[in-house]
Amino acid sequence: MKLQQRWPLHPVSHQGEALSSWLFRVAHCYHMDLSDLLTYDLDHHQLLDLDINPHVDLLDKITSRSGIDLNQLRDMSFAGWTPWLFDNLDPDSSAFDSYFQQISILLPIRKRQNHNVPVWCAWLPEKKIYRACPKCLAEHEEHALLLMWQLPLLLTCPMHGCWLESYLGSLGRFIQWKT
Repeated sequence: MKLQQRWPLHPVSHQGEALSSWLFRVAHCYHMDLSDLLTYDLDHHQLLDLDINPHVDLLDKITSRSGIDLNQLRDMSFAGWTPWLFDNLDPDSSAFDSYFQQISILLPIRKRQNHNVPVWCAWLPEKKIYRACPKCLAEHEEHALLLMWQLPLLLTCPMHGCWLESYLGSLGRFIQWKT
């Protein structure tokens, strides 16, 4: 068993920053890719779960390497927003009906149908959304990407009131604006 040492360099996370964005900035401090940091330093091989529901073992390793509280790290993913924003993060075949038809006043009962949507979670994106506020990114050199920008429901920046714009990038990394 190798002894885990603290990272001597790790940037301060921004309020509301996504875990993938912060880990990308940590990796950048060491001139590494995010996937290399996860694989070789944290022994984690799954990139896609970082912002949705990161494994507790991964969060424990990050806590020991950074000194950041486990609850603060959890809040950097959608898992930290349960049960306040999401009931849970597990796909449920009855979730669609619960959200759209259970208390529906818009559709008469005779027009309501049961839909079987097996892997649907309310408010969570089906695939990663690459949108950001141009004013927020212009204010900070680090290009910290906020977790809430990944919500399909959110179309404008709550701080600046401007539209979120699509960008080219990868998990946790801003490259340039799409035109």
